[in-house]
Amino acid sequence: MLPTELAEGYRRAGYWRGETLVDRFDATCAEHAARTALLDGEAQLRFEQVAECVERVAQWFATMTDPGDIVAWQLPNWWEAVVVHHAAIAAGCAGSMTDTVVPPLFATYTWPSVGSTATPKGW
Repeated sequence: MLPTELAEGYRRAGYWRGETLVDRFDATCAEHAARTALLDGEAQLRFEQVAECVERVAQWFATMTDPGDIVAWQLPNWWEAVVVHHAAIAAGCAGSMTDTVVPPLFATYTWPSVGSTATPKGW
């Protein structure tokens, strides 16, 4: 099956609805604003809180990136990683997560190889 035929089948079946991940994220956060979205140790965030954090970080990313840029980060599987991931997408960027088992110094050498334009300073 050709990719075009496959895509048309997904659209007919309702799997692809013509919305982006950002659209779906925003709609879900609005629809379930007061419900718990993330639990991480002592942290418990509602969808509206996650959306607010994502918006703030996305605005910050927009000050140092252009759409299509790659944003790299190194975080454990904490709630902040969810925010950074969605913020990168909301800013029109692609994300490149580096697992925390990779030493930070090594990560700073690998990020340029994926074309990252936004990485933490001073690592």
